[in-house]
Amino acid sequence: MKRIGLLAESSLHATLKSKFTSPGDFVEFEIMGSIVDVFKHIEIVEIQTGSFGNIKSKISKLAQVLPVRVVLPLAAERFISKFDTLGNMLSRRRSPKKARYEDLFSQIIYLGPWIIGKPITLEVVMVSDEIIWQNDGKGSWRRKGWSITDRRLINTLSSREFQSKDDYASLLPTELPQRFSVKHLAEYGKLPLRLSGQMLYFLAQINSVERLGREGRAYIYKRST
Repeated sequence: MKRIGLLAESSLHATLKSKFTSPGDFVEFEIMGSIVDVFKHIEIVEIQTGSFGNIKSKISKLAQVLPVRVVLPLAAERFISKFDTLGNMLSRRRSPKKARYEDLFSQIIYLGPWIIGKPITLEVVMVSDEIIWQNDGKGSWRRKGWSITDRRLINTLSSREFQSKDDYASLLPTELPQRFSVKHLAEYGKLPLRLSGQMLYFLAQINSVERLGREGRAYIYKRST
């Protein structure tokens, strides 16, 4: 089994890379001193399953040469499978967590000015995936010694591209009042408060919403015109 953090990529990363590769493309291609996942002559594709902070400088450099497509998989459906050290499945369960497109903001909250206005497309792919746990005694104490050894793609469900500030603002609920707070967004969008705050922080960075000031302890926003 592959071990995330010890090998270069998970099964999910490898499978998505294959899906975004066409005949004539170059895989694991070196350009400007960086190894890119897929070089398509007209654009560069990077599959991002880890922190965006790790690739910020790399993508900024590459975007000066060619348009860059960053592919972010989010798990709309997830299964947790546990194996013993011989590879025998012990159990499999469905995770209660279900990602939505809005979850992208938790990944890119501080990257607004860096993304907008540059030839960088974020393609969010909603997936059904499987997290592999192995009872090898080497995992964290929180998992009682179980290690997360792989993340596998089961199926791709849908995808959506984000490039302009209007693309990101399109995730705001149409029912929002003219003046709204983080709490309003959480209520109308059926989102956690923390994610609602991250979303509005990002949208304010790219001038898709305007912060008007405070009412009590809450910041009030409106859509930018």
